[in-house]
Amino acid sequence: MNSNRMLTILFLVSLLTIGGCATFSTTPDNNLSESQIQERNFAGALHLLRSGKEQEASELFELVAIGPKTPGITDEALFRLALIQLRDSRVKSVARAEKLLDRLKKEYPKSIW
Repeated sequence: MNSNRMLTILFLVSLLTIGGCATFSTTPDNNLSESQIQERNFAGALHLLRSGKEQEASELFELVAIGPKTPGITDEALFRLALIQLRDSRVKSVARAEKLLDRLKKEYPKSIW
């Protein structure tokens, strides 16, 4: 991951963790569980995706995908991340999407995604 992308991820995570949004939990950040952090990152990614900020959403979905497994969150993040990858016509992106979908199938066999 290039340094600009990493800075963007860190910035977005900082914003979500520090400032949050009216729709996010009002629980103090130091009391958030891992699953709550996953939920917050996922909600932020969905918000960015709906706002047309696909690249930024992708970065948050990546954080969810590498974070602790949270059924109902991680599986959907893997699926949405794979869809974003498929929109990129590069061969590596298609291969990455296939790996994400394979992981989804293996780790969440009963998932609707």
